[in-house]
Amino acid sequence: MPVIPKGGREDIVSASLPQSHLWQHVTILRLHINMRVMATNSEKQREFAKWVLNVGDNNLLAIAKEEGVDPDWIKIPSHMRLQAEDCSLRGLIRTIYSDHQCHSGDAMYLMQRNILAPKNTDVDEVNNAILESLSEESHMYLSANSLIPT
Repeated sequence: MPVIPKGGREDIVSASLPQSHLWQHVTILRLHINMRVMATNSEKQREFAKWVLNVGDNNLLAIAKEEGVDPDWIKIPSHMRLQAEDCSLRGLIRTIYSDHQCHSGDAMYLMQRNILAPKNTDVDEVNNAILESLSEESHMYLSANSLIPT
């Protein structure tokens, strides 16, 4: 493998794979249809999937955030954004899990909703906030990730 100073995985793969004698036999395939979304009957999910594809394909009109700044922002439709009064973690949880107290034991209700977070610390913050909002008593189950010789 070549050494790429301060390069990430993508940089290293880009520098090595096209240089391989196997490259001439490689066919690049691109996925354009989200089959999982096509299997759903929800028009709302299909609309969202189409919008995400347009974002990824750079097919949305870019706007400039400030004067003189390159247009590199996109407008997110209002029905996909939190309302101004809900722009907090608690507001996000209320929006995604609007009536979770009534559905705490309903696995399907929980599987149809999620909050994605970029870092584990953010995931912990979201999880703790949701657990605090539950009326049931919580239990902590500990596990070990290494063997202890006996």
